[in-house]
Amino acid sequence: MSNDRPMKIRYHLQNGIHKNHWQIKNIFNNSIIYLDPKDQVIRLSDSVLKNKRSTADKIYCGKTKTVCSWVQFKDSKKLKKNYRPTKPVVKINYNPKKMPYWNACDDRGRCYDLDGCCFSYLYLGVLQGELGVYALKNELLSKFNTLNFVCF
Repeated sequence: MSNDRPMKIRYHLQNGIHKNHWQIKNIFNNSIIYLDPKDQVIRLSDSVLKNKRSTADKIYCGKTKTVCSWVQFKDSKKLKKNYRPTKPVVKINYNPKKMPYWNACDDRGRCYDLDGCCFSYLYLGVLQGELGVYALKNELLSKFNTLNFVCF
């Protein structure tokens, strides 16, 4: 793992008190905290989308779901739960039962593989009534030659 991005975040799906919370882990000291996504929006700085593709492919083919994706990042900031970015954002999807990679779809329905993509900022939380991971539209457009991504 890269020392310049010491933090990892993932959506925690295991049963228990922290089910459906963001799990944030410091890779240096293994400390873990959990945040309820309904309570705030989290802005991640200097982030990269990570995926264990071989595990995700197995889940896509019907095997039991296990941890296989996360976002590695340098820094984060908690924002108010009603925060809205001032620039258009695009929802980034991850569900290995549907597609075995991080993805975003354009207005023509074409979906792009975002595994390993780096972003200056990602927003995690409920935006426009939908929980998810969001990237700035301009950052996605700079990575892919497409007419338009569906924005929120």
